[in-house]
Amino acid sequence: SLWDAPGEQELLLWLEDALDQEIRHEVHEVQEEFCWGYTLELTRLRTADKLEALDQRTNILTAAESALARVRAAAGST
Repeated sequence: SLWDAPGEQELLLWLEDALDQEIRHEVHEVQEEFCWGYTLELTRLRTADKLEALDQRTNILTAAESALARVRAAAGST
């Protein structure tokens, strides 16, 4: 897989944007089983990107955060 990127160049651009910009990034083909150290961080970042895109379309995360704040405020006021 290319981490949901349509090609190597797009993946490289995403890596440069999402990870440390002070270092040089390269893309090489490897078996995913050998990427354990990076898999968790990349998956977390990609999930955050997808959730942000979903929230921009639906405001669902913003609404959930507002609802949670109201519940906490109500619980604290009783």
